[in-house]
Amino acid sequence: MTSPTVTTPSPNKPWARKRIQPDTSIAVTVPDQGNVSLFYKGQVFTPGQETSSDGIYLSTYVDGGWKGGIDAPPICLSNAANRVAAISWSKVEKRIYFIDGDNILQEYTYSGNKSDQWVPGTLQQNLKVRANGASSPVAAVHWYDGEQDSCIRVFYQGYQEDSGSSLQSPIKEVRWTNSKKWHMGPTLVYALPGCGLAAVTYRLNDQQRIHVFYQSLELTLSEVYYSGLLDEWLPGEKNMGIAGDSTPITAFGWNTGNEEELQVYWRNKLDDAEIVGARKYHKQPDIPKWMPIDPVIGGLSFNDQFAVTQWGNSKHMRLYYTSDEIPLLELCNDDGAGWVPGAKFGADQ
Repeated sequence: MTSPTVTTPSPNKPWARKRIQPDTSIAVTVPDQGNVSLFYKGQVFTPGQETSSDGIYLSTYVDGGWKGGIDAPPICLSNAANRVAAISWSKVEKRIYFIDGDNILQEYTYSGNKSDQWVPGTLQQNLKVRANGASSPVAAVHWYDGEQDSCIRVFYQGYQEDSGSSLQSPIKEVRWTNSKKWHMGPTLVYALPGCGLAAVTYRLNDQQRIHVFYQSLELTLSEVYYSGLLDEWLPGEKNMGIAGDSTPITAFGWNTGNEEELQVYWRNKLDDAEIVGARKYHKQPDIPKWMPIDPVIGGLSFNDQFAVTQWGNSKHMRLYYTSDEIPLLELCNDDGAGWVPGAKFGADQ
């Protein structure tokens, strides 16, 4: 299902009009094979009000069609949330993370309840995590530990003064473990202020691995990774390519025991900016290395946002991005056949 740029009036506020926010932040997750949850920001304009009422909206792809979206109520209200991260598991559990107008890291949760409601999570109750402004990047991952308890890691950018330099900001970690409480983790690395951020996780040799991708001060696309065996963050690839200033970064990864793959995408620095990427595929006993991915699409602006997801170990890939003409678009790539247009959101058909 797609939604027009200006929707029908709300039954509760018949004078109100809605639209997807231009250059909206995008987050996407796959709760179940072939089911997609797409998060973005929308705006409600009411005559007589000086500013719009902004919220985070959810479109879901299930049973062969899109549901919800800007025509449905927002899952939460937020006039900030310049960057949003999303995770999901067990088919129904979903979480989103964003920075609010007071620069505090927020969590909202959905657990498939009968009321079908999103509610504030426990993160902001346990900790007051202050980020480096509302434009701080946010990324998150989920996995089960050996006791089948949920583990969550959320990554964000802290204050620049924490680094002792006005030129860089620390990427920090917040942890949820089977203690059922949030606590602070370490500082991972220092990065370009306001850069994009992406995180993926999987198990390798019965140990958890987490890869976090960021943009360095030299504008290179770089990574750090967590080794469960060593319980330590280590430097990874330092130069996958030169990226455009403050590019969005999006990634996915998977592992089957004998095979593993990571893919990461960003906006390059060309005048007709393209979404480009790098891929690291490993099938034992080969030695894995990062290889460039052909550009996905070009003609982006500095403000355009995008996010990627997959299921079936990359047999099905989806990329969502913003544009000037249509607020939000989908590209599909099934069985490696190449990227082709998919759904359109926020435009008349």
